[in-house]
Amino acid sequence: MQKTTRSTIISARISRAVTHGKEKTHTASNVILNGYHLIRRLSGSQMSCVFIARHIASEQLCIIKRVSKAHPLFNQLCREEMILRSLYNPYVPELYQTFRDEEYFYLAEEYIDGISLGEYHRLCGITASTCVDVGIELCQMISLLHDQNPKPILYLDFKPEHFLIHGGGLRMIDLGSALFEGEKAIGRLAFTPGFAPPEAAAGSVPDKRWDVYGICALLGYLLHSGATALPADAVKIPKDAPAGLAKILAGGLSRNPGRRQRNAKILGDQLLSLKQSVNIGTRNLRKIAVISSRPGAGATHIAISLTVFLNGTGRRAVYVPPSATAFSGLGNMKGIRKVDELCEFLGFRATHRGDYEPAEGETAVYDIGTSYGDFFDVCTDADMVLGVCSPGRWDEEETGRMLIALHGFGLKNGKGKSTPRSICVLNRTTPTAAGGFCRHHRTSAALFPLSPDPFQRSRAVSDFFAAIFRETHGL
Repeated sequence: MQKTTRSTIISARISRAVTHGKEKTHTASNVILNGYHLIRRLSGSQMSCVFIARHIASEQLCIIKRVSKAHPLFNQLCREEMILRSLYNPYVPELYQTFRDEEYFYLAEEYIDGISLGEYHRLCGITASTCVDVGIELCQMISLLHDQNPKPILYLDFKPEHFLIHGGGLRMIDLGSALFEGEKAIGRLAFTPGFAPPEAAAGSVPDKRWDVYGICALLGYLLHSGATALPADAVKIPKDAPAGLAKILAGGLSRNPGRRQRNAKILGDQLLSLKQSVNIGTRNLRKIAVISSRPGAGATHIAISLTVFLNGTGRRAVYVPPSATAFSGLGNMKGIRKVDELCEFLGFRATHRGDYEPAEGETAVYDIGTSYGDFFDVCTDADMVLGVCSPGRWDEEETGRMLIALHGFGLKNGKGKSTPRSICVLNRTTPTAAGGFCRHHRTSAALFPLSPDPFQRSRAVSDFFAAIFRETHGL
């Protein structure tokens, strides 16, 4: 039961995001078209729409964009075909083929299964640190367009729905507004309000600084609360944004193009330097063990919260579950990237190996729970040990046994003995009950704040862990 619960906790966040992130679809007629079976319509109207289809010969899913030759988007889709044929970019959908009939033009391309960055942001929120990671990857994909020979390509239409979380990273799915550098659009380009630079409204010839503005606007939007953010918020950097990130974004969002970063590579280098300079003082925290007095006390919840916190502040952290069974739900989830024995998903990393050894500059958070007797070596080797209790008279014996073990791992108790490398954490209780617990057991303890979702960083949880580090390691 305990293992099932932990596996459920690990996968629930991602599962909910993917489930709610599915696009609304419309049933299509059972049409066979040029070797493709049109399965359903994803969006659009009779004049211009997007289908998910299956290539009959290969049985491969794909996307088919259809536009009427009389529609204003006809020229735009033809330009998208020309751009897709001119490049190979791992971030861009692969073009399969195009074809026409008397009324429509069709473009068949790779189907990318994932959740849009916009939908993930609305459902889960994105931390400043993850925002930096997203920015670095956006700059990498746009730089590949900017470096295209013989003509650089400008992406231009930045919006969260144009980027999918797929395989643990990002993919772009729409190049309908893209242009070759120096090219002026025929007709009106489709820009998303809030994400286009001010000069777009004047009909100026686009350059790479338009893409710099678009990236910074997208990152500015992601810094706002996912539940309430509006496109107009993109240029309003939140007051609580990290100063270094705010300064970089302010440069890219300048109304004067000459004051922006010249291209996506320069912007990406600035974000990468910022990421590498972030240091919360946890250099010596290679291993953290989280144990508990009884099943259900909250060790898994707190271990996941700690992993998310560390990743959110620039420290690479890996969650190590108690068993492969507890880990099993992660590998098959949408949006998860499997790299060797790791699974990654925007700010959360996990491995199924209980003997995982963290790399240089990395912290492993071991979710040990009540099995601290079986993982005694891990606990004694850890740089920090958190012992989780949920006070109650029914588990007095279990609590006492865990506190004795925790004391042996280095608990800083009420008498000031032992080294300050471990601490008791009280979960799901009140300050009054916590005070009674400490007096009864003659020990010190930290009260974990109410946190319904361990995958979602909150200010209270961040403040709690920052205080824990100061208490145990003087950071």
